[in-house]
Amino acid sequence: MIKRPPNIDYDNNWKEIIEKYTFEAIAFFLPTLSSQIDTSKKPIFLEQEMRNIKRKTLKGRKRIIDKLIKVWLKTGEERWILIHIEIESSDSEGFNKRMYIYFSRAFDKYDVAIVGLALFVGENTPPNYDKFVEENFGTILSYAYNTYVVATQDEAALLASDNIFALFILANLYTIKTKDDMKRRLELKKKMHELAIERQIPFEVMEDLLTFVFEIMALPMEEAKTYQKFKELKSKTMTDTAFKKRRLETRKTFADIYSKDIYGFYPSEMVKAIKEKDNVLKEKDNVLKEKDNVLKEKDNVLKEKDNVLKEKEETLRRTVIYLYSKDGKTIEAIAEITNMPIDVINKIIIANKK
Repeated sequence: MIKRPPNIDYDNNWKEIIEKYTFEAIAFFLPTLSSQIDTSKKPIFLEQEMRNIKRKTLKGRKRIIDKLIKVWLKTGEERWILIHIEIESSDSEGFNKRMYIYFSRAFDKYDVAIVGLALFVGENTPPNYDKFVEENFGTILSYAYNTYVVATQDEAALLASDNIFALFILANLYTIKTKDDMKRRLELKKKMHELAIERQIPFEVMEDLLTFVFEIMALPMEEAKTYQKFKELKSKTMTDTAFKKRRLETRKTFADIYSKDIYGFYPSEMVKAIKEKDNVLKEKDNVLKEKDNVLKEKDNVLKEKDNVLKEKEETLRRTVIYLYSKDGKTIEAIAEITNMPIDVINKIIIANKK
């Protein structure tokens, strides 16, 4: 006989997590929208303002109303968006129609852009779960919305995600996969606990995740007792680790205070000052190197000019000698041709005779 766990309260657990991690949820389910949201403004939850809709019924059934969230874009305008997240844990009939009715009444009340999202956390999905279509003698109404089905997700992809929301989804996925295998669920529940510790999730977030795991991955009595023992052992290890971490932080604090009293500054300030001085020295060194390069370049230019002058002088010397020795020109004639002083021409001719 298959041992089955107690009934699982999907709706309330998911509503609580979505409300606490709203921006992470939007980033996970609606990444394109997330990039446009102003996260400096806290989201506002409007379910209470929609209580008149809650009183409405559909074919005698009690309406299921979920998160209705107001967020702002980065445009700086007085504009806001409603995000309707419908959480459905069973394949209830008429779900898509309820999604449309909720959208239409919220749109009528607020007259704003509305983003619809249906989050399916159970094993099954209802018929036409991603849209509502009504046709009546040429009048056609079609309402499609975003959907996310936990049961069809890939475990490896969820494990690879850096969004904390992926771990909440993963716990739900494990619950679906182990509906008939409580021993396997126990092992996966332990795995979720260890994942939270290994990833060094902040304590408050870890507490929320482990509470969610405890509620969603419900176990029969025998397996629940085993998990409780495992949890107590892990909690003791975590407590010991946390105590050691606090002790190191305390030592560092005392060291900082001692350094401040003796030297007048904290070690972190000293390290920062040293780095700043090092950067200044490096910058000065770069300036000196640049100046050195400029001087070298000037020296090369002067050498090049000197070579040109020497070459010019040699050309003139040869011209003078040629005109005087080969052509038989007088010194006066050579001076007129070359535009050189007579005394310079004399010096060249005398030096050539030696």
